Amino acid sequence: MVRYVLDIKHYLLYWGWASMLCMSWTSCKQEIPSEGTPDYTVQYLEIDGVDPTLLSLDIYIPQQPDVLPAPVVVWIHGGGWHTGDKANRMAYKEALFDSLGYVLVSINYRLSQEGMDYNDSLHVHYPIHNQDVATAVSWIFIHIEEYGGNPQKIVLMGHSAGAHLVALTATDTSLLGTTGYAPSWLRGVASFDTEGYDVYATQTYSPNDIYNGAFGNNPDIWKQASPIYHTSHGQPIPPFLMCERGSTLRKNILHRFADSLLLKGTPVTIIDANALSHEEVNTYIGKTGDSFITPGLIQFLANCFE
Repeated sequence: MVRYVLDIKHYLLYWGWASMLCMSWTSCKQEIPSEGTPDYTVQYLEIDGVDPTLLSLDIYIPQQPDVLPAPVVVWIHGGGWHTGDKANRMAYKEALFDSLGYVLVSINYRLSQEGMDYNDSLHVHYPIHNQDVATAVSWIFIHIEEYGGNPQKIVLMGHSAGAHLVALTATDTSLLGTTGYAPSWLRGVASFDTEGYDVYATQTYSPNDIYNGAFGNNPDIWKQASPIYHTSHGQPIPPFLMCERGSTLRKNILHRFADSLLLKGTPVTIIDANALSHEEVNTYIGKTGDSFITPGLIQFLANCFE
């Protein structure tokens, strides 16, 4: 069954946090800086010739965690697999997860190069983005307790390309498997607004330069890169939170993926985000007064971390 539920305790906690912010501002419409202020930045992998920033992660420690070690939310940024950064659009998320007492980790990964031929040996493309994310997640499993986080309570969260990356990390067992871990170690996945659940369908019915750069023109690769083609495998898949919005193709892909998870026995929660733009789905996470994404996310995380 697809769940549409709300936990009143955590909903009120969020609104209490939001109200305090409103009282401290001259107007609730005032914007806060888009970048967060991490407590630590760590390089999780070293590769000769690669900018170390692309292989690093930021750690945000809650000021007053409810429990120690604290639950951990891992954020994967979007940007079409060719742009973006772990620091972008993090201030609302930092404040939200601090108020909930969760450790927040934001990950960078190597990016595709616009205009470069997919077959060029220097071009970054699938599965490199996913391999970097899997390596970063394995680093978190190993080291997050040193920063006050609980390695047994980790949820992955991403938007756009990041939504594809977290979904594939949780469904393709070969990714975490190479690091000695498995998707079943995760408590949940919040994957927001992507057609990447089925790269094959996107490239078949709505091909575009962004997907060409990340996945090339080989239909076998498109299927390998599609979470929907991995849901029938034997390993358990953690609960999923997703949102519905966008084109008919986008919605159809979402629901086909959700159905494949439900057939697997994986709990699925879908948020109605039809009133939001693609960018707003990201920027509304933790935003003061948001009634679309944040309450459902708080509920989902509370269920995952019980």
